[in-house]
Amino acid sequence: MRPVPRRPLWIQDQYPSTCKIHITDMHPYHAEWKTFSSGSQWDTAADWKPFVKAGQPTNSRAIGGHSDALDWDRHLAHVSNIYDMLLAYILTDGVLSDDDCRIAESGNGIPDILDEARNEVDLWLNLRYGKGYSHGLTNPSKENILYQADNTPIAAWANALNSAMLAYAFDIAGLENLSKTCLDSAVVAYTYANTLPDPMLDTRQHLGHMKSLIIYQARKKEADFENSRPSRRGYANDGSTAWFQTVQDMPRTLIAHAITDDPVEKAELLDALVLEADWGLRRNPINTIQMTTATTSLASKRSIENCYTSGRDDGTPGLHPGHTPYLNAESWGGDMAGNNPKKVFEKFYPEISYWPHASKYINSRYL
Repeated sequence: MRPVPRRPLWIQDQYPSTCKIHITDMHPYHAEWKTFSSGSQWDTAADWKPFVKAGQPTNSRAIGGHSDALDWDRHLAHVSNIYDMLLAYILTDGVLSDDDCRIAESGNGIPDILDEARNEVDLWLNLRYGKGYSHGLTNPSKENILYQADNTPIAAWANALNSAMLAYAFDIAGLENLSKTCLDSAVVAYTYANTLPDPMLDTRQHLGHMKSLIIYQARKKEADFENSRPSRRGYANDGSTAWFQTVQDMPRTLIAHAITDDPVEKAELLDALVLEADWGLRRNPINTIQMTTATTSLASKRSIENCYTSGRDDGTPGLHPGHTPYLNAESWGGDMAGNNPKKVFEKFYPEISYWPHASKYINSRYL
C-alpha cells in the first residue's frame, strides 16, 4: 500500500531503533491508578516512567496485536476483538473459512479470520512477565518508549479464555497441532490464575460473554427499544452516536439471537434485527454508500469521498478501501479546527441539531 499505514511498527531496538518497551509496576488496580496521570492513562506514556521496575527490564517480544481508534495502546479493554472474530467463526461452525482476504497471512492454509485473532492472542501471550500476564501496553512516548503494565489476575484469565477460544476454533478448522498448542497455553494461564492468593474473581473488566449477560444486555440496551420508539429501531440507546453517524448495528442482539434457547425470545430478537436493518435501508438521508470505496468495484458509485478522521490519507486509492468513517460531528479535543468539525457545523443552516442523524457529512478533506 502507498502510503504505507501505521508506521513505525514499534518493535524494540528495531523499528524505530530507539524503541524500548519497559515493564512497570503500574496497572488499573494499583492504588495510584486514578491519580498518577491525567486523561487516559494509556495515552500518557511519560507518566509511567517512575513506575518502571527495578533493573529496568524490557520486553522485546511485545509485537503485533490490535490497537484501537488510531491509537497505539494495546490494553485489556480492547481484548474483546478476539471474541468478536472467534464467536463469528464458532457460531457459523467454520463457514467463514476464507484464506484469500489479502492480509499478510493469506494463503497459508489457515482461515484469515483465525490468523487475525491469532495475531491478538499471541500479543497477549508475549506480554508475559515471569509467570504472570501483563494488563497491556501504553501509547509510545515522544522518545519512542512504550510502557508495559504489570501483571494482573484479570489478564491471566483473559489469556486463558483467548487461548481456549482459539484452540476451539482451530479444532473446528481441523488444525489439530495449532489447537493443541493453544489449549496448552490456555491450561497454563488458567492454572496460574487459579492458584493466585487473590484471583479477583469478582472484578469486572467491562466486557464479558456469559450467555445470560449477553441476552440481558441485548434486551435492555437494544432489542426492547422497538416497543418504545416511534422509529422502532433498537440501536444506540446508550448515547454512543455522537461520533458515529453511520453505525446501525446491534451486535449484542445478534449474538443473543444465536445463543438463546427460548424460541419465543429468539423470534423477538430476530424481529428487532430485521427492524434495524429495515431502518438502515430506508433512513439514508444522503442516499450514499456510507463507506469509502476507492479501488473497489463500487468506486464509481455514489459513496463517501472525503471523511473527517484523525488518521491520514483516508479515501486515497490503495488505503482504507471499505473504511466506514465516523462522519463524527464532535471534537477530538481542543479548539484547533483540525480536531474540531464543529467549526464547520457552526456554519450550517438550519442549526446542526435540526439535521437528520447521518446527514452531517462534509465532503471536504481540508478546513
